[in-house]
Amino acid sequence: MTGDEKEQVKQQIVFYKENRKLIQQGQFYRIESPFAEDGNETSWMVVSDDQQEALLGYYQVLARPNPGYSRIFFKGLNPEFEYAIDGIEDTFYGDELMEAGLQLNRYRKQAHPADFSSALFKLKRI
Repeated sequence: MTGDEKEQVKQQIVFYKENRKLIQQGQFYRIESPFAEDGNETSWMVVSDDQQEALLGYYQVLARPNPGYSRIFFKGLNPEFEYAIDGIEDTFYGDELMEAGLQLNRYRKQAHPADFSSALFKLKRI
């Protein structure tokens, strides 16, 4: 491993340790199944029992040319809570994220995601 790769692994371990309780004990939701007919996209979510925080993981196998806009619909949030998402300036209410969704094309770190890309969204109640 290169020095940069080792540093990335260290950061991933720190992230896991910070979120261990949520990952291990949170309510799990499968949003998009990898076993669906298409199977190109997968997403899952874990939400804390008190709905104060959540993690949503989105994974894409192959990039599509000119895919248009896509949204991801969250689950298990409190509709009345306002949430901040790490790395995004906007805030969203739980019902907004669950009913209208989050526009992936706008809020992913990669403007044009490549094959085997992913995004992780960490939510906290404000």
